[in-house]
Amino acid sequence: MDPRRDVARRDQQPVGVLAFLCCLLPILLAGAACSSAPAAVTEAPVARCAELGELACLDSTECTLRLQEAGGYACTEPESDCELGFVQSKPKEIDCASGCTLVPAHCYCAPDVDCFCGGGPPAMCVAEDAGGDGE
Repeated sequence: MDPRRDVARRDQQPVGVLAFLCCLLPILLAGAACSSAPAAVTEAPVARCAELGELACLDSTECTLRLQEAGGYACTEPESDCELGFVQSKPKEIDCASGCTLVPAHCYCAPDVDCFCGGGPPAMCVAEDAGGDGE
């Protein structure tokens, strides 16, 4: 067996196991680098609060439905840490952040529900020093 047969000339591609590993190693290293990092989450962009309907706003943890002085409701960005993360469609005192208190809805009626009264403010979490009496 001639040892010169296994040696690649300068104008030829390397052959054999060494060539295979040289081609495979960068692929394996790139895959390892990708697999060790957390996977990128590909989600649809979060809709801006003003673009959400009333029901979607009530279910959002990033937006707050507010009763407007002129009447009607507007979905807005949270104005305090008390509002951030609070789901108005399922109001519970325990869901309010520390230092915040639940102000229950007062004659609020979601658009998908028939109610005795309506037009009042939805449930909110407010800072405890803000009174929290809802009036």
